[in-house]
Amino acid sequence: EEIKLGSHTESDKKEIDRFFELNVFDTNYIYKEGIDPKPIKSRFVRIYKKLENNTRKAKSRWVAKGFMDSRLKEYIDTYSATGDKNLFIIILQYALSKNFNFKKCDVKTAFLLTPVEVNENIFIEIPDDIFINNKEYFNNNKFLKLLKYMYGLADSPKKFYLYLKKILKELGWIELVDCIHIMYNKYKEIIGIIYIHVDDMFIACHPDIEKKIEEDIMNKIEIDEFYNLKDGDIHEYAGLCIQYNKNKNNIYISQDNYRKNIEYIYDNKNKNFNYNITEKDLLGPYEYNEEDEIDDSLIHEAQRLVGILVWLVTTQPPLYYLFSHMSQYTTKPTPRFIYNLKKCIIYIKEKSQHIILSPINIPSLESMADSAYKRLDKHTRCGYTFRLREETDLINNKIDKNIYNNIFSWKSRKLNRLVDSSAAAELYAMKMAVKMSYKYINFIKNLWNISTLVYVHYTDNLPLIKILEKENFPEEPALTGEVRYIIQCLQETEAKVRWIDTNRMLADSLTKFKKM
Repeated sequence: EEIKLGSHTESDKKEIDRFFELNVFDTNYIYKEGIDPKPIKSRFVRIYKKLENNTRKAKSRWVAKGFMDSRLKEYIDTYSATGDKNLFIIILQYALSKNFNFKKCDVKTAFLLTPVEVNENIFIEIPDDIFINNKEYFNNNKFLKLLKYMYGLADSPKKFYLYLKKILKELGWIELVDCIHIMYNKYKEIIGIIYIHVDDMFIACHPDIEKKIEEDIMNKIEIDEFYNLKDGDIHEYAGLCIQYNKNKNNIYISQDNYRKNIEYIYDNKNKNFNYNITEKDLLGPYEYNEEDEIDDSLIHEAQRLVGILVWLVTTQPPLYYLFSHMSQYTTKPTPRFIYNLKKCIIYIKEKSQHIILSPINIPSLESMADSAYKRLDKHTRCGYTFRLREETDLINNKIDKNIYNNIFSWKSRKLNRLVDSSAAAELYAMKMAVKMSYKYINFIKNLWNISTLVYVHYTDNLPLIKILEKENFPEEPALTGEVRYIIQCLQETEAKVRWIDTNRMLADSLTKFKKM
């Protein structure tokens, strides 16, 4: 109703002007029906943006209805490179070790900067309400040929990344892996790193070249502005809250901003409920019993709560298993399931900790894998963690008991097969970790410019150590091939396997619910 009354008329006009300023359309081209490809319908997405002073601002975005693109009937490459958050955390730690400065920036009107390839003929149909009121803008052409890619097209993200990659290459940046670009000095030392997340860039660089990097990028790309990460400031990037503590020479990674805004899990029905939770009764394993009755009316609430949970545990490695475990029950919820979810969310909200990144001079890699095995139904949940350590600490077998220190990768998932023993479960958990180690080892070597990397994998399962020593699995001969594959991976990565006494399964804090 507000839109009909003209609430977004001004923002619509600004959006149209922006398209013409950037030469998105060829308004002189006359569409030839039956010869040119069928035009793609488009629409205006109209929203209100909430401002800091509790006011709102009308915003409009002109987008194509990409699903109507006739090019999709044929082969069209829509794969767009995406940055790896785990590698981003490693970048932060490397930059911290080198005393780099941190900044981020937004590429303004990202997709509208990307030229359409010469052999592409893409036409857009202007929405009726916009065309009728702005015919003079479009030379009375309702169907316009695109000169630049626009939001909504399936291949726009890919084309934009390739365009940005080309510009960075012209400026002297080299792509290390997808969405990560580095710059060397004449001594082949890394002096700058760029991490790209959609249309945002995070830059870590040596203070001496900071201004030059800003000027070079701004001369080539339209940037809103550069934001410097100052001491104590919290910035959101790639779904993470990053706090750079310059005086302490460390970085905190968390979900603090999101965590502080989840009060809406308290509804009128439960606002006076007792949520005084301790670690001891955090959550028992959620299993159905005869008294549980599935309530389909709770599906929406279950999905909402699990959505909250996944954001909260994104930076809580010891609790990541909660999302992996609970998400499988969202389509068959019971009142007890909702109760457990709310307990879990409030526990994390009150007790969550920061991941703490500290400088690493000579890096080494530490991994830990564990499993939670249920003998009755032979189901297994596997998990692993990776973190960077100082080389001397790992060589001397110095244990860091704080799981939040320098951790950069963690995962927990249910194994899609039945296993006959806890040793077999531990074997599959180790396989997950050692397979993943290749990517991290190569990346760390390239960043720190080192030829060898000390890598130690920890397990708290003594039978598994014996199996690796024998290079076979006598109790389960069918798994001997898996044993030999793991040994091959360990040899290729020059990894050492060490046993660690955890007093209890470390999976209790990494990959399954606690039973205290």
